[in-house]
Amino acid sequence: MTSLLSNAKSNVDQTRHRVGALLLIFMWLGISVGYAQDSWPQFRGAESRGIGTDSRLPDRWSTTDNVAWRQAIPGRGWSSPVVVKDRVFLTTVINTGESEPPKKGLYFGGDRPEPSPAIHLWKVLCFRLNDGALLWEQTLHEAAPTTPIHLKSSYASETPVSDGERLYVYFGNVGLFCLDLNGHTIWSQQIEPHKMRYGWGTAASPILHDGRLYVIDDNEEQSTLTTLDAENGQQVWQVKREEGSNWSTPFVWKNAERTELITLGSQAVRAYDLNGEELWSLRGMSSITIATPYESDGLLFISSGYVGDQQRPLYAIRPGATGDISLQDEETTNEYIVWSEPQGGPYNPTTIVYEGRLYVLYDRGLLACYDAATGRTIYSPQRIPDGRAFTSSPWAYNGKLFCLNEDGKTFVFATGDEFKLLHINELAEDDMGMASPAIVGDRLLVRTAARLYCLQQGAQLKPLAMKLPREIFAEDAPQQLLERGAGEGPAYHPELGVLFSGEGQIQRYDLQGKLQLYRDAAGSNGLLFDQQGRLIVCEPGQRRLTRTDLTTGATEMLTDRFDGMRYNATNDVTVDSRGRIYFSDPQYGPRTDMEMLDENGRAVEGVYRVDVDGSVHRIITHEVDRPNGLEVSADDRYLYVADNNNNSVGGARRLWRFDLQADGSVKADSRRLMFDWRSGRGPDGLVTDQQGRLYVAGGRTTAVPPYETADEFPGGVYVLSPAGDLLAFVAIPNDEVTNCTFGGPDLKTLYITAGGTLWSIRTTTAGRIPWPPAK
Repeated sequence: MTSLLSNAKSNVDQTRHRVGALLLIFMWLGISVGYAQDSWPQFRGAESRGIGTDSRLPDRWSTTDNVAWRQAIPGRGWSSPVVVKDRVFLTTVINTGESEPPKKGLYFGGDRPEPSPAIHLWKVLCFRLNDGALLWEQTLHEAAPTTPIHLKSSYASETPVSDGERLYVYFGNVGLFCLDLNGHTIWSQQIEPHKMRYGWGTAASPILHDGRLYVIDDNEEQSTLTTLDAENGQQVWQVKREEGSNWSTPFVWKNAERTELITLGSQAVRAYDLNGEELWSLRGMSSITIATPYESDGLLFISSGYVGDQQRPLYAIRPGATGDISLQDEETTNEYIVWSEPQGGPYNPTTIVYEGRLYVLYDRGLLACYDAATGRTIYSPQRIPDGRAFTSSPWAYNGKLFCLNEDGKTFVFATGDEFKLLHINELAEDDMGMASPAIVGDRLLVRTAARLYCLQQGAQLKPLAMKLPREIFAEDAPQQLLERGAGEGPAYHPELGVLFSGEGQIQRYDLQGKLQLYRDAAGSNGLLFDQQGRLIVCEPGQRRLTRTDLTTGATEMLTDRFDGMRYNATNDVTVDSRGRIYFSDPQYGPRTDMEMLDENGRAVEGVYRVDVDGSVHRIITHEVDRPNGLEVSADDRYLYVADNNNNSVGGARRLWRFDLQADGSVKADSRRLMFDWRSGRGPDGLVTDQQGRLYVAGGRTTAVPPYETADEFPGGVYVLSPAGDLLAFVAIPNDEVTNCTFGGPDLKTLYITAGGTLWSIRTTTAGRIPWPPAK
């Protein structure tokens, strides 16, 4: 394949069963019938119209009202969600270095001539539609980008497309990937990178029709339109295009005359037949084309509206055109152009036809309305109160028009002949809105810079409130033991009491209930007594791990570097039954100046194992975002890792489980999600009891915008089953809840550190700690 696609890779099973002809007709030719109600398979829906049909869809929402669920999204991406078979798919790209935050609005100076040198991760995320659970995530490409993007753009601006059985993911200047719905790659094609205008990046999404994928790659070097066999990724045909950079998604127009492939471009609109032969063309577009063409009531609607051009047209076109149908001077209509408006087109948003009216949303906060059949002006551009910077395309349902701006505000208008703003729905401060939503049944899915919201009428996102079950806890509420000093790392000793890190020291809450200094100037964090009663200490300030024999007072340094590089900040520690030590090494601060790097120069926040012979092994490199608390299961089969990037919008707040092999290494591809704190404060330290239940410190009671919310997962201890089900929640009023451990003679007292305070609560089951044994 020339120019666009090269280096095909395929693991297609040629014996894979093929769908029958009638089913293919239903899935591909009748996609609007099958998908309109229960799926949203591509950008702006199956027919590219952006219209919902369910009378139960919500028209009001906030960060909690009418919110069925929400998920924090790592990285950056402006692609839309697509929904197939109760699964929501979303793309994103994570910069492992530092990202410059996007700036809202239209402005000069946002172009960046050189790409970031940092490693980026091109990812697909899959969530369950019903509850937002993360089912899987797949990294499809890992490298430093070869081309730059605009400050406001992303490397994940193209929306995937699905045929109901597979997901086709396109990352401009990177590749095209075919996945099954479980995230397994079936085939992939590499994309030859090309320069875009001013280095702004790419955005045109792929489309699917009758078993073929259509990919447009208009750029500053060699523009092409390529068709591929969706089954195996092989090229069917390709045409070269006389176009510069273009960000408009193509459209398959099935009209009364024939089926046409419609493409926009700065030079011309071009229609092709399904073999790549040009049918007709239309000149007179603006110099930048972004909006997507679509059909309504038998007419094709086309627009372009770069704000720097005088020519910003709207066109309504009837079927059957051939040759050059461009308007001549002073013309506004001809045989095939039903009507036009030479200066009516929007820049970024796509127009929408609803109930016979065409609505035009302009980037700078104006809304206009036309009769879709005749082009008659119903109302000229009207200023949206308090509205500015619109990039997302409008959508409509139930007699209302919705316009999401870059501040995350959705302006809700009554449809009809009158410009009438009904109300404004606001999201969080960090919910910058650029992506167009997905509409499935009675649910609206809105992607922002920080989160994916699933909105549903009557749903309410409420803070967690659970009565403590008697089969787990012997008390109704925890007791506060100390008001200060207890920052992290509680570890129980039968003679010394509870040791913890705080105020730069190791202190202890003795058996008489008094606060005592144990070690001055310790600079410690996680603490743990191993099977021999020796105290293992994470010392993030010294970037090392030490162990102290309490009988002799001797302290040995276990490790302070790996492969000659100093650790970031040793944080938390656990041991397995063989005495092997596992510790986490996150970086709390900028990632740009980290010493710990992998062989490709990418910064590492990893998990390490120290064997009984003193050798050190890295067992987790990039499988988690920022590791924190650790715990090994009683049978040494699993390693639990708290993934806690609270200081980043969209950073991970999840508890993972990894399979451990006999040698203490992590089994490849064994990561399983146990619990997700979404956009709140994530998990920190954890411990297990004798029944294998996990007690995880995490959550937040007071929000820290823009990084941590507090309206869904408050601060406390989350008790999970070995399968990850939430069994109980112990609320702690002090932020931040950092860690917990078991203690007392019977190991049935759970000690909890939170914001410098120390708490305890009695349990019905003994805890499982390496030492001492329960009496």
